[in-house]
Amino acid sequence: MLENRPIVVIMIGYIIGIIVGLYCKISIVLLYALGFIVYLIIKRPNKNEFKMLSFKRYFRYIKLIFIKKVCVIIFIISIISNFYILNQNSQYNLIYYKFNNKEIQIRGKIISNVRIERYKKIYKVKVIKVLNKEIQQKTCIEGKNIIISTNKFQNTLEFEDELVLIGTFKKPKSRTNYKGFDYQEYLKTQKICGTIDVNSISNIKKNENILKSINKIFLNCKKIVQYNFECDVSNFLIGITLGDTSEIDKNVKENFSKNNISHLLAISGMHISYIIIICSTLKKIIGVKF
Repeated sequence: MLENRPIVVIMIGYIIGIIVGLYCKISIVLLYALGFIVYLIIKRPNKNEFKMLSFKRYFRYIKLIFIKKVCVIIFIISIISNFYILNQNSQYNLIYYKFNNKEIQIRGKIISNVRIERYKKIYKVKVIKVLNKEIQQKTCIEGKNIIISTNKFQNTLEFEDELVLIGTFKKPKSRTNYKGFDYQEYLKTQKICGTIDVNSISNIKKNENILKSINKIFLNCKKIVQYNFECDVSNFLIGITLGDTSEIDKNVKENFSKNNISHLLAISGMHISYIIIICSTLKKIIGVKF
């Protein structure tokens, strides 16, 4: 019975709330209220005659699994998760409304390694502060992540570097056709609220911390693999050992997904991350150079 599996019950409620928030985009409280009203309408006094299609008779079997305690937990957890999703969506929509196609000056921190795409350098940046005087009150973007692209700055920025940049904020493109790829929703899963086409970068501050050390170890391991193996093989090995699947061919990813083994890419990378943290700690204690 579900009452003996609290984690399963919590997960059911959590998933229900997320699904309603993402796909229906409505408050689940309204959905529950509607369901309760429907239940009251179809609820009738017991009758002795046999009915092949009796809602109440089949509902008895559901009640054996979803007892009152289980239902209450599912309702509470689903409402919490639904509220969280709707709140996040409203924050993103507010950012799109306030900043789309506007020039913005921010202070931020690099939280990814560089990616070269169409002669531009792409970085993921966490916004620390908005510096525009006229929009300093619009702080909904602070603490959020953005993608910046630039060809103005010749030197490669490093992970954990802080910088001041000026550029035009762009709202991510949403799905334009039925069942098409929704880039906007994809960026939300990465906790990214938009992109900025950078006009200028200045005041770069180099930070040295344990996260940067771990990232350097990661990059060194990646270079070793890329140097010793062909492109397709090295990209695959980097994915299953370091957890970086960004360069694995899309067809390979689809084959993993179809065979229900795509989790191997994530799990192996997570385990190696623990090893990197241990090595980084030893580096600090012993003073060994990697």
